Amino acid sequence: MSVDFKFVKLSLVSKIYSGNSINEKVKAEKYSSISDGVEYISTKDISFDSTISYDNGVKIPFSDISNFKLAPKESVFICAEGGSAGRKIAISDRDLCFVNKLFAVVANEQLIPKFLFYALKSSFFQEQFISAMTGIIGGVSMMKFKELLIPLPSIEIQKEIVKKLDTAYESVDATINLINLNIENTDCLFKAYISEILTKNIDSNWSTKKLEEICTSGRGITYGVIKLGEHIDNGVPCLRTSNVRWLRIEHADMKSISSEISMDYSRTILHGNEVLVNVRGTLGGVFAVDKFMKGWNISREVAMIPVNTDFINPKFVAYYIATNSSQRWLTSVKKGAAYVGINLEDLRQFSISFPSLHEQNLIVDKLSDFEIKIKNLEEKYIEKLSHLQMLKQSFFDDFLSENKSYL
Repeated sequence: MSVDFKFVKLSLVSKIYSGNSINEKVKAEKYSSISDGVEYISTKDISFDSTISYDNGVKIPFSDISNFKLAPKESVFICAEGGSAGRKIAISDRDLCFVNKLFAVVANEQLIPKFLFYALKSSFFQEQFISAMTGIIGGVSMMKFKELLIPLPSIEIQKEIVKKLDTAYESVDATINLINLNIENTDCLFKAYISEILTKNIDSNWSTKKLEEICTSGRGITYGVIKLGEHIDNGVPCLRTSNVRWLRIEHADMKSISSEISMDYSRTILHGNEVLVNVRGTLGGVFAVDKFMKGWNISREVAMIPVNTDFINPKFVAYYIATNSSQRWLTSVKKGAAYVGINLEDLRQFSISFPSLHEQNLIVDKLSDFEIKIKNLEEKYIEKLSHLQMLKQSFFDDFLSENKSYL
C-alpha cells in the first residue's frame, strides 16, 4: 500500500496538556468513595499493555471539576516521566481527569484517535521520544513533546490502517492473554508451594510469637515518611506501596526524597534484614530488605519489621507473611473503604510460627531455589511477551517502511 503522506508536529494535529496532582491525604479524604463524578487516573492505572484501570476508587465530584483538567473520551494518554515514560500509552473510552505526570493528546479533525494511539506506540515515535528525554529519572518536557513528528495520511487511509492493525492486534493479543494466564498459573504454583511448606507442615517443636516479639532490641514495628516532598535527583530512595510488591521490589517510578526529610524519620532508615509490609492502599506487598538497600527509607504506606536475626531469618518472615493464609489474615483486619489500611497494632499482633534458625535457613534455601526456578520460567514467558509486543509495534512501522519514499 503506497500512500502519499507527510510528517507533522504533534502539536499541529492535536491538543496536548498535562493533568493535576493531588496530595495523597486530600485524595483519601476528599476524592475517595465518591459515587458521582469523573474518574481520576494516575500512571499506575495504565498498564504496559495499554489498558486503563478506571476502578481505582478515586473520582472528582462534578462540583469540583472546574478545578481539574478534563480529557474527553478517546484521548490518548502517555506517561511523561519516570521509568514508565513513553512506555505507558493508552486510549480512553470515557472522559477522565488525570495526574500531572501524564500527557493527554486529543486528536483534532485531521486525526482518527485510534490512528494517533498506534502512531505513538510505533518505533518511529518511540525513538523520537527517547531522544528527547532528559534528567536522571527520565522525562520529556511538554515543549519538546509537542515538537515530535507523526505521519499524517488522509482520513480514509487512517481508517484503513486502523482496521488492519485492529485485526492484527486481536490475533496477537489472544496469544498474549494465553501467556499471561501461564504467568498467573506459575504465580499460583509458587504461592501454593510456599503455603504447603510453611503452614501445612508445621512441627510441634516450632515456636510461635507475635511480630512485635521478633523485633531487634531498640527498634519496633512502625511506618515511614508522611510527607515525601518533591522528587530529589540523587536523593534517598523512598519505597511506597507501588514499589513493595509480593516478594519483590519494583524499581519503576521510584521516588527519592531529601536527606533532611529522611533523617527526620531516622527510625525507618533501612539497615538491611528488615521486612516490609504494605499497610495502606494496595495491600499484599511484602519483602525482606537486601543489603544493597541500606540507607533507603519508606513511606507511611509501608510498615517496617526490624527482625532480630539472632533467632529468626528475615526471609523466612517474608515468606511466611506471603503465604495465602497470612495474606487472608491481613485482608481480614484491613479497615476503610476506598483507601484501605492495616493498623500497626493489628500487624504487631500477627502470629508467626518458626523452627530453629538452622531449620529456617534450610527452608529459606529450599524456597529460594524454587523461587529462582519460577522466576526463570516467568522470564521466558516475559521474553515471549516482549517479542509479541515488538511484533505489534512493527505493524505500524511496516506501514512507514512501505512508504519510505515519503519520509
